[in-house]
Amino acid sequence: MGMTAFVYALWRLDVLVYEGLARIKNNYGKCGFMDKTGEVVMLCKRKYADRFPDGRALVEDDNEKWCFIEMIGKGVTPCEWIYAHSFSEGLASVLDDNGEWGFIDKTGEVVIPCQWKSAGDFSNDLNFGSRK
Repeated sequence: MGMTAFVYALWRLDVLVYEGLARIKNNYGKCGFMDKTGEVVMLCKRKYADRFPDGRALVEDDNEKWCFIEMIGKGVTPCEWIYAHSFSEGLASVLDDNGEWGFIDKTGEVVIPCQWKSAGDFSNDLNFGSRK
């Protein structure tokens, strides 16, 4: 009797992203990443994951908090933000529990305090925002 091989897809390709990595989602909707060879390099365990501008990806955890991870999957910042935007010119805007925006650097340190009603991405060292 011959043998038949079955392959069961544990994840699906979600969208091509950045720096040679593609975002994938498992059957539970959790995001991870695979490289160009098809090897899963970050397990599917995040509710959402963005691309890797400046070497950091914006991710959402199961508690609906946002943080950033490095390309190797380690957490760079604790998942403590209500929302965040991807890094731009070395800074990322983050929304705190009080509904105020500020900015963190790549180490996760707050470098512009959360005191803004709105904030955008940096472009040519400039940003728009409004105070509360």
